[in-house]
Amino acid sequence: MKSAATLMFFAAMLGLGCGRTSPPTPPVAVASNTDPTAAPRPPGNPMRALRIEMLTKGPQEFDLAPSERFPRIYGVVMDWPIDGQTVSVIGFCDGNASLYTTGTFGIMGGVSHESVRAAAQDLVRAAEPFHDVAQPTRDLSYPDPGTVRFYFLTFTGARMIEAPESKLSTGTEELSSVWSEAQRLITALHKVSEGSPAPAQP
Repeated sequence: MKSAATLMFFAAMLGLGCGRTSPPTPPVAVASNTDPTAAPRPPGNPMRALRIEMLTKGPQEFDLAPSERFPRIYGVVMDWPIDGQTVSVIGFCDGNASLYTTGTFGIMGGVSHESVRAAAQDLVRAAEPFHDVAQPTRDLSYPDPGTVRFYFLTFTGARMIEAPESKLSTGTEELSSVWSEAQRLITALHKVSEGSPAPAQP
């Protein structure tokens, strides 16, 4: 379930701005949603461009390699339609995390905070059991309203799986465990952005 604090956070971010916005970013050429190898589109929203960058860069560009703790998946991108926009929350196995929107606001970084690092890594670990269920994909479009899409960034390419938000939020969908960890990461980023770091989880 979405907490009141989370809803207030997104209401502020999506409508009025939030406590911390992303640093100014110059226009970026964004690759085609359906084919990362296609010709670049004209410069667009920096948040959308950063999402595409996270989805299309290989693990070597983030200096990441398979490990005992993270043998197949090194990152998760969750696209969540809410209030007419889409929030993309991103967690990597090295503890890096970001939150982008289809608007102009986002939160980048947070890796220096233990709460964010732990939440990002727990999100990646939660995705591991669903590696084989998710399908390899090159479709980087946003999901339809009411549907949450998970991209698993693996050492052999991106995989995708999605589920209805109504089932995820009530815990009646297998992917609810991944959803819950993504919500925890959002909460950690929220608290850091407000200047009140969330406590690390055991």
